[in-house]
Amino acid sequence: MHLNKHILTILFVFCTIGIIAQNYQPISSGRVSYFVDSEAYVHAAKVDSVHFDSDSILFFMKNIQNASNDCYTIKGDSWLGNKTIIQSSGDSYFFNKNNEPILIKSNANLENVWTAFEIADSLIVQASVTDCDTMSFLGLNDSVKTIEFTVFDDEMQQIDVPLNGYSIILSKNYGIVKTLSFFHFPFFDQLSDYWTYSVEFNQMPIVGMDNPQIGVQNLTMLSAFDFQPDDELHIEYESTYCYYSNKQWIKLKYLSRAESFDTLFYNVRRETYSEVFDGEELFTSFIVDTVAEFYTVDTAFDKLPDQAVADQYVAYTNYMINSPRFEKSHTLQMSGLSFSDENCWAVNFFDGCLATGVHKLGLGGPYYKCFYGTQISKRQLKFYRKGEEIWGEPIVFTPIPNYLRNQEISIYPNPANGDVLYLSDIQGVGNCFVDIYNSENKLVKSKKISESNSSLIDISNLSPGVYFVKFNNARQAFVTKLIRL
Repeated sequence: MHLNKHILTILFVFCTIGIIAQNYQPISSGRVSYFVDSEAYVHAAKVDSVHFDSDSILFFMKNIQNASNDCYTIKGDSWLGNKTIIQSSGDSYFFNKNNEPILIKSNANLENVWTAFEIADSLIVQASVTDCDTMSFLGLNDSVKTIEFTVFDDEMQQIDVPLNGYSIILSKNYGIVKTLSFFHFPFFDQLSDYWTYSVEFNQMPIVGMDNPQIGVQNLTMLSAFDFQPDDELHIEYESTYCYYSNKQWIKLKYLSRAESFDTLFYNVRRETYSEVFDGEELFTSFIVDTVAEFYTVDTAFDKLPDQAVADQYVAYTNYMINSPRFEKSHTLQMSGLSFSDENCWAVNFFDGCLATGVHKLGLGGPYYKCFYGTQISKRQLKFYRKGEEIWGEPIVFTPIPNYLRNQEISIYPNPANGDVLYLSDIQGVGNCFVDIYNSENKLVKSKKISESNSSLIDISNLSPGVYFVKFNNARQAFVTKLIRL
């Protein structure tokens, strides 16, 4: 009988501890939550490790932070601070950049007031429970508490600072659903100490979590390149510097898909129209082909937003943007870091375009746009079709054989049985490019002509068959058929 009583007592204690651990606990070690700031940047809240003593100590994932004047560390504190300490009473302590504690009383009741933070002889931050209600978020319904902050000087006169009126909202079963940066507490009139992109932390509502998996999730390489048969992308590409330019208009249609463990395989129909100008001549081509694509896990890209990405030589932070098809950076940021010594990563400076591409959920990437002097570097998504979802304006190719014919310029002999092709009636065309394509739409010959130079074209290298001769000047382009005997 006594044994049964002891067992019942132990069970009661464990159940009580379980309830305390769940009810309004701000952070859980078993869940990654995602929050969005006023600039639409997504920030991940993740516990890296846990230490149990009389209290539970949860250590947050590391971020890139400023360590000294010219040095940065890839092992800096999270935007939530270094850690949180959760006591059995329900009190939780967060810590700012100076390791100063911020007290959150998750078991406080409506209208309870307490000192959440204090700097001796300077300021006092009071917290109070201003609302207890139910709330819908991410399709979930739960009981919540709203805790609001008010800032006073050492004589308890209210101070006009951004933190006044800021609040956090605690969900009974899902932790913080509206938060702020405890790392910057109580000063929110400054940019973050992240170097790799500028963020002004403010009130941040929850936009996703992974347990249960709902709302915004971390964008991985495989989720960026998640296509289905009949999905279609239209992409515009340009690389220009001074007089040189390479422009491409690309249409991709996904024909088939296969999966194998951590890899996706696709067969893709690709149509590409290209214009390359070398400073003197313009070369054009139109190619239709079918290509194989495959995508696999990318451990650097798959890091959480704000989590440091580093190898032996460079370090940067992936950022993620909350949008209908959320976006994530992949390449080195404009202000990335390079390894200096064990405790110091130094700032890189770049002159010119270093295009920081973004990938988009289910739309691939990278997509970017950069203009610097005479340099243009861009790869932009112009149109997509995914199932019933359609966005943008499609790229429309005029197939080469269907260009508007122009009767002012003619070629002879046609059919041609010799090695030379003659052009007639070229007066008034100005500078004109003549491009010859074979029946597979591949460029096989190109020449620049004008009224003053030769109107002869050497076709000795052309095999017998059907060709299309394209005339292209500043005003128009047109094509006529050539038969080579």
